[in-house]
Amino acid sequence: MVEPTSTLLVDPGTLVDYNNCTMNMPSSKFSITGARFNTYTSLLDGDDEIFISDGVLPLYTLVKNSGNAIKGNGDISGAVTLYDNNAQLTFNLTGQLSNYVTLNGGKVFLNRDLEFAHDKTFLSSGTVNLSSYNIKFGINNLNWTNSIYWDGDSGSIELNSDVTLAGTWTFSGNCKIKGNNNILQLDSSACIIVERGSTLSIENLNIYGLKNSNFRCLDDAGTISLENSRYILLDNYTFDTGKLIINNLLQINKPSDEPLTFAYKTKQQSIINPCGILYINEGIIFSYEPTCNTRDLIKLGASGSKIVLDKATLHSTSTGMQMTKGVLEVNGACYVASDATCIAEGVICGDGISTENDLKIKILASSNLEITSGCMIMKNLN
Repeated sequence: MVEPTSTLLVDPGTLVDYNNCTMNMPSSKFSITGARFNTYTSLLDGDDEIFISDGVLPLYTLVKNSGNAIKGNGDISGAVTLYDNNAQLTFNLTGQLSNYVTLNGGKVFLNRDLEFAHDKTFLSSGTVNLSSYNIKFGINNLNWTNSIYWDGDSGSIELNSDVTLAGTWTFSGNCKIKGNNNILQLDSSACIIVERGSTLSIENLNIYGLKNSNFRCLDDAGTISLENSRYILLDNYTFDTGKLIINNLLQINKPSDEPLTFAYKTKQQSIINPCGILYINEGIIFSYEPTCNTRDLIKLGASGSKIVLDKATLHSTSTGMQMTKGVLEVNGACYVASDATCIAEGVICGDGISTENDLKIKILASSNLEITSGCMIMKNLN
């Protein structure tokens, strides 16, 4: 038994190891297999672990090599630092992290949901394997300058404040961002990338600062699934790879007065599901310009699926755009334009084969739909 006020003297070059030791501190009780790195830091050097039985662990933790873990039922107030890109750490903790976790190119695994307090996050770049668990961030606004490779199997990150991102977030596997109606602000150098063959679901999130292709899929097998979220364009934006699935509501709008274009250039078919709404706000030009000769890459999945033009423009290249099922709703002064040189290249409503494929056009009071170029072809049977 060592009293808390006792002094532990270690000669230079001497290593003090812990092997299944239980430490009773004024603020916490924990067991450790590892080493003492300095006065206030524990070292997990490969296949080592800390198990917090109770309270708040104030010590810092340095992690080297693989197979390390922090487990238990308490909180951590000391910083956790992975030494380099060979360092790996698994969290299996019910408590809160009230300090930073610095990755330094290393890798963190989750074996349980994890929660950060206040404005604490991951520092420097590295990989976070969510598995099927959730990381919950605190209520203070976050400035995120580093890049994270998120890997998951139905895992998620949960934002409880506005986030300004200056780095790159890459999502691999099947991941979700739970936005809780907060803003994810993309700075000039920021990117959100969906890895090859992966799916990113976005729920209740406002993504501000879209431009060029700073939110994109890396291949045509990538999917972005959206529910009750907004894209706020800072400049013209291009979606040229992968597909969108709109489950509830996707609004596209902009903060400026000048018209901006959302260019749909992918060869893949995106789906507006039965309760889905693609809401195109004032001054947005939704331009259908795929790199293939396919007209129906915006699919309204059922009669309840809807595209809303709110003082906006629907444009198609000479490929032509065909919409069947669902509803095209017009609010205010809206426009249809195409680069058509013949009827087959225009914007087509319905298919002329089945009434089930008719596109209902709903023009609200004091609204109008004007064809400014090309043609709009009605093939509805009803």
